[in-house]
Amino acid sequence: VEGTKHGLNVGDFQALARVVREPHHEFIRHLYPECFHDVEEGEDKVDVPTWEEVMLEHRLTDFEERLPKTTRNDLARRLSAFSSGVNQLLFSNGVPIDIDSFVEPAIPGKIPLNIVYLNTIQDEAQKQYFVQELSRELYDWMLTQQPADGELKLLFFMDEVAPYLPPYPRNPPAKDLIKLIFKQARKYGVACVLATQNVSDVDYKILAQANTTFIGRFTQPQDIDKV
Repeated sequence: VEGTKHGLNVGDFQALARVVREPHHEFIRHLYPECFHDVEEGEDKVDVPTWEEVMLEHRLTDFEERLPKTTRNDLARRLSAFSSGVNQLLFSNGVPIDIDSFVEPAIPGKIPLNIVYLNTIQDEAQKQYFVQELSRELYDWMLTQQPADGELKLLFFMDEVAPYLPPYPRNPPAKDLIKLIFKQARKYGVACVLATQNVSDVDYKILAQANTTFIGRFTQPQDIDKV
């Protein structure tokens, strides 16, 4: 995880946790940077406004109403957990998600094959997060492609997709991005393949995007009705 947003290092989970816990400090720093600049000798330092003054000037609603302190503290604790122990490895070790490098053949003339193995991630929430980020990178890369007519740039295959594409109303983090990829991928030269053992556990809108369907043996009436 790299990059900055409003001057915050998005890979510094401790710093993000502090902002989530007390966001008004960061809002004031962002809105009134002159209050935090070093001043020369003889110059008057600009006073830092109170949060009440900031809300009044910018017509802001009190975020306490939308995001109570108990909720913020819980989110801050979860963010802090990503900066230590096994959780930290997800963001600091391994091969970066770089689709350009994934599609580059290691041996000229050969087709590269990249396998993303998720079973080493024990926490289901982290699996969802990782698949979401992988899908985001793939979607962003996909939008930059200008394939020739009929050219296949990449084949995206997902096995056991049910946890990531469950039927409505369940909406795990990766679902919307994967749906977007399956909906738009063709025109960018990306083909998609899904595999599941139980078709009734997958959102029918995803199945409707498939041009070709391979069906095995069904024993349950609801699965037959679904197809």
